[in-house]
Amino acid sequence: MFTAGVVVLYNPDPAVIQNIQSYLTFLHVLYVIDNSETPNTNIVEQLRELGEKIKYIALWENRGIAYALNLGATLAIESGADWLLTMDHDSRFEEDTISKMVEHCVNLQDDKAIIVALQPINTEFVHRKCKENLFAHIVLTSGSMLNLKLYKTNALFREEFLSTIWT
Repeated sequence: MFTAGVVVLYNPDPAVIQNIQSYLTFLHVLYVIDNSETPNTNIVEQLRELGEKIKYIALWENRGIAYALNLGATLAIESGADWLLTMDHDSRFEEDTISKMVEHCVNLQDDKAIIVALQPINTEFVHRKCKENLFAHIVLTSGSMLNLKLYKTNALFREEFLSTIWT
């Protein structure tokens, strides 16, 4: 399974580097989409130092999270990715949470879920229940795995809304 990621930046603090390091090893490529009007050159340099997996794209304006997520999904599809991890710059994973999530996605049939998301209140519950299919109308964007096969045919992040909403 080829897994890409997208993290959307907007005037991030330096902790973004540690946050990215918490999930980077589980990805084949990470698209860092910067919505900041003036990117932080120190952070950009630290991203370069993380290696070739990082693909940094400065938008030089705030185009919105939906635009950045759609751009990341498009680039991931072009790179041949099957799944896309969506992250905010202030989010991170603890210990083996990301590995369990990726393993769950590997075991899913391609057409069974468009998105795999953690339950933010109690991630341990989600892991114990991961063999069950749970359906939700609303999930957090950050820390979710998007099935790109289904994304291509069923959904886009809607850029006309202020928040992320699926069609």
